[in-house]
Amino acid sequence: MLKERQDIRFGTDVWWVHDGHEEIPPRTPLTTLPNFLGTPHIAGGAQRDIAEYAIMRAVENVIRYIRGETPVNRVNRDDYI
Repeated sequence: MLKERQDIRFGTDVWWVHDGHEEIPPRTPLTTLPNFLGTPHIAGGAQRDIAEYAIMRAVENVIRYIRGETPVNRVNRDDYI
């Protein structure tokens, strides 16, 4: 369907069979389509140190907000409209 319908976009994180190996599979027809975007099995950030870092930055931003300070790394919603 993606090949026939170029107006449809498909983005995904894990898009291959993951059997415990972190290998990117050979190029498939799906990866050649201009309306496909896929990442290997890395977008989740499941490693403990990454999760702890993200949680600490979120807590720091909540504290900054409560104090009336500007949170760091604030997202501009207009960039996504």
